[in-house]
Amino acid sequence: YSQQQGSGVSTTSVAASSSTQVTIPSDFVGKLIGRGGETINRLKQQSGCDIKIAAEGTPVPGVPQGNRVITMIGPPQAIAAAQQLMRSVLLS
Repeated sequence: YSQQQGSGVSTTSVAASSSTQVTIPSDFVGKLIGRGGETINRLKQQSGCDIKIAAEGTPVPGVPQGNRVITMIGPPQAIAAAQQLMRSVLLS
C-alpha cells in the first residue's frame, strides 16, 4: 500500500479539491469494486470523494506490474474518509 500526494482540479464544483493516489495489488481490485460496482459506489457515496481505478494493464511510471493505481479526488476530509473506508473493505 503506497501513497502519492498531488493537487489538481476536480471536474466537480468543489472548492479546495485535491487528489491522492494509492497503489494496491491487482488481486484486491475485485473486492474494492464489489459485485456490480456496489462496494466502490458505496465508498464514493459515504466519503463524498470521487474514486477512480486505473484500467488493468495501464502502465504507470513507478508502479510495479501487478498493482493498480486508485485515484481519489475531492476535499481533504473526503479523501481521508475514502482511504479509511477502503482500508476497512480490503482488510475485512
